[in-house]
Amino acid sequence: MEPDPDGTVRLSIAPPASGLSRASGSVPTVAGPAAVSWQRHGRGIALSLTVPANASAAVQLPASDPAGAREGGVAVSRAPGVSVLPTADGRAVLSVGSGTYRFTTS
Repeated sequence: MEPDPDGTVRLSIAPPASGLSRASGSVPTVAGPAAVSWQRHGRGIALSLTVPANASAAVQLPASDPAGAREGGVAVSRAPGVSVLPTADGRAVLSVGSGTYRFTTS
């Protein structure tokens, strides 16, 4: 986490490509608590994220094509509050504002 120049908090969420099968945690921020949990399902992942008010997050998901990622059952390209960024290192990269999100990949 790092504060943006305008004083908001920017989180970076990137589950590892291999190793752990699940993880969860929360951290206090100046904007309020941020929480994330994720679990692998075969080659996919389910990730829940809470971003506090006045904060944003960059989310990297293990999906080479963002078309395979969903938020709340909706394609990330159509999900409210989610912006799809260019793919990096075989990972779908998303930008989200404050709120609660449930991402899945298959």
